[in-house]
Amino acid sequence: MIGSDRTVVDYIYRKYLECYDNEIQGCCPVIADTIQKTIGGEIICGYLDFNTGKREHWWVENDGIIYDPMGDEYVNEPGFRRIEVHRNITEIRKILPLFEQYRIEILGVENAYQDY
Repeated sequence: MIGSDRTVVDYIYRKYLECYDNEIQGCCPVIADTIQKTIGGEIICGYLDFNTGKREHWWVENDGIIYDPMGDEYVNEPGFRRIEVHRNITEIRKILPLFEQYRIEILGVENAYQDY
């Protein structure tokens, strides 16, 4: 069975969860980069806005669909929204090296479409 972009993104997300024992806050830049390199689209830098405050975040948009490196568990929380700041790939590439220590090698991700 051929997998969809969503199943491939879920695969990437699960691999990071496994590696970091479910504690992946701070990994979203490298996860977003891995997602973008795997399925395409644009990396977006911005904020997650909750009733309790905002925090910096990166996600991927591809063909109008948002793929969040941290999963989608919180999207139904009251007051939640994403605030886009920029999609400037030059700026993203400048910032990304600060997070490389969190990148993991995901064997077979390029073949993940065939694994589902």
